[in-house]
Amino acid sequence: PVPSFTIRIVSMGAGISATWVREGKRFQDPQGLWNTAGEQMESGTIWGVEATAAGYAPERNMSVVASSDPNPDDFLIRLQRGGTVAGIVLNANGAPLVDATVTWLSTDERAYVDPREPYGLVRARTDDRGRFELNDVPPGETTLAVESLDAPRRLDGPFTLRSGERVERTIQVEAGGRIRGVVVDEAGMPGESAHLTLTTRDERDLVRREVELGADGRFEFTNLPARDFELSGWARRGVATIPVSTRIKLTGSEDLEIRLAPLGTATVHGAFDDGVSVPDGTSIMLVPTRAAVASMVCYGAFYGG
Repeated sequence: PVPSFTIRIVSMGAGISATWVREGKRFQDPQGLWNTAGEQMESGTIWGVEATAAGYAPERNMSVVASSDPNPDDFLIRLQRGGTVAGIVLNANGAPLVDATVTWLSTDERAYVDPREPYGLVRARTDDRGRFELNDVPPGETTLAVESLDAPRRLDGPFTLRSGERVERTIQVEAGGRIRGVVVDEAGMPGESAHLTLTTRDERDLVRREVELGADGRFEFTNLPARDFELSGWARRGVATIPVSTRIKLTGSEDLEIRLAPLGTATVHGAFDDGVSVPDGTSIMLVPTRAAVASMVCYGAFYGG
């Protein structure tokens, strides 16, 4: 048994305190035993559990069933020695990329990881020579993500890592593209304020940037990868809020200048199927499908005729 270890919950659910999801709970037990006594987990619900210990790779089980009378023998986590991934990150010109973040990416998409928090991540930063080292990396198919303010996100892999093995990687990021421009209203005048969100259309390779605009309506996104993007948001003039959106394709390190203007307004008419009974005054809500502009909601009311 491993006598000193940390247990973390890696799936979202009700009945568990935030500590379990963030840093986890640390246990000292010569038999390697642990439990969630005192929490309000519903019996029969399924949870994801991660175990970590010094000198071992993180291990996850995404099918742990909560029980009011749990038997430790029904759930056994076997930790194994991880490997080491080290190397250097270079910019597009071949010079060391300093202060970049290198993160091991889990192959289990069911595990909840907040990218803004360090918990549950095998992560390191490059030094002044562009060097990095990740220890206790789980063996198997391995992919790294390199992120920096000075370059677009870069994925390295997949490659195979064995238990106890040390692998050296040289990762060169590409030159990023730039999208810049101005947001205007129907009359071609910049809004008094605006908020824009830029997201990749393929959510499996998510890039998300947000920016608040001033009275000049100007915006700029830099160090972007070659991807298909959707740029959406709103501009405000007086009491009016004006939704704006467009789709943009970056194929390399180009510099795109765009003028983002509202597409106009439209009226949506509809009817309920025969036999559907709807009381007079029922509200109808039209919501955009993209989460980036989900704050823009249109309201209406239904009146029987």
